[in-house]
Amino acid sequence: MRRLFTRLLFLGVLCTASMIPSSTPASQPTEYELKAAFLYNFAKFVTWPTNSFSTINSVVTIGILGDDLFGSALDTVLEGKTVKRRAFVIRRSCRIDEVKDCAIVYISLSERGRVRRILDALEGHAVLTVSDLDDFARSGGIINFFMEHNRLRFAINISAADKAGLKISSKLLSLATVVNG
Repeated sequence: MRRLFTRLLFLGVLCTASMIPSSTPASQPTEYELKAAFLYNFAKFVTWPTNSFSTINSVVTIGILGDDLFGSALDTVLEGKTVKRRAFVIRRSCRIDEVKDCAIVYISLSERGRVRRILDALEGHAVLTVSDLDDFARSGGIINFFMEHNRLRFAINISAADKAGLKISSKLLSLATVVNG
């Protein structure tokens, strides 16, 4: 069952990433095109507290904190997509206070020196924190991208998710490396 779900999620990510225009027809998706597809899929497998969205029409805001290495990939992946009938909005910023009300915050590598301050500032907010910084999940972040055998993988810190009031689907957890932090 896990193997089937793993294949289905991977196919979903690849299908989503394949909708991204590329410069050459046979090229593989870039690292950040894949990460954009994963962010979309994470939103499908995370449940936020009911008070996280003010109305049933509220959008899912994804904040990019620091340097934006996604380029247009995230915009392309999310264009026209919804999760639980909620559209997506992307907010790019270098200021922590401008992403506190986002549902998902991707913390860029450029923020390496202030990760602790960022996580402390987001404490008490129902925010899914995601990064590819080394040991991000072990340091209190929720989802940590990493490369393993030339494949993009992710680790999830369940304690950090619980602390943020987020429920992560067992289906998503079955694909992750689970860490404590």
